[in-house]
Amino acid sequence: FESHRALLAAEADEFAESRFTSVHKRATVASFLFPEHYPSTIAYHGYEPRRTRLAPLPVAFDATGDDPALEALERAAAASTILDRFRLRERRHAPLFTLSTGEARKLLAADYFSRDPRPALLVLDEAFDGLDEGSRDELKAALA
Repeated sequence: FESHRALLAAEADEFAESRFTSVHKRATVASFLFPEHYPSTIAYHGYEPRRTRLAPLPVAFDATGDDPALEALERAAAASTILDRFRLRERRHAPLFTLSTGEARKLLAADYFSRDPRPALLVLDEAFDGLDEGSRDELKAALA
């Protein structure tokens, strides 16, 4: 059993170290709202993934706005008031899959209100589900 425990411990250490050295691909709040600022200096060999609003960013999982690849996204987020309006500024580099239901709904509302020109029709289906009272009031004010 000792050799098995040692093997599992070594694998756990290797996994913990890889968290900081390997590239974890994920889309974030900022990359969803500002897809035109996706890092384009990355060179791909062979197949180049399609860059969409949900395209994974080629940076480490726990990258912050200081990462050189995120410089353009960070500038776009800093210049935008929509993140403050929906209280998403602190979550701008959070992977989309980590958002709560309410945060995801606020992200979709922020996306609509950041468009210029805005679509003439907005269809809402249970728009206030998952939102806390403050977020509900913000969305009501934005829709008014």
